[in-house]
Amino acid sequence: MMCINTTDLTLQDVASFTLKNNPSKQFKEKWGDDYVSRAMHLWRGIKECYLKSEVCNFTAKDLLFAMSYEYAVAPYRSDNNNVIEFYR
Repeated sequence: MMCINTTDLTLQDVASFTLKNNPSKQFKEKWGDDYVSRAMHLWRGIKECYLKSEVCNFTAKDLLFAMSYEYAVAPYRSDNNNVIEFYR
């Protein structure tokens, strides 16, 4: 897995990182027909934990998935204020 400097993080950095570290294929294989609902549930859980500044017990792969998913859907959402902070 590649590492990036989060101090000067840009959306281009996020795009490159998520493209190279996207575990969606493994989740699709694992969840099969339940992929969409489970992906939404995981992503929402991680976002909720982040927004509440809670300590959560997600795996690194879960977090990579959420980053990739967030990057894919963020441009279509109206509440994407300061989205770069989520990636940090």
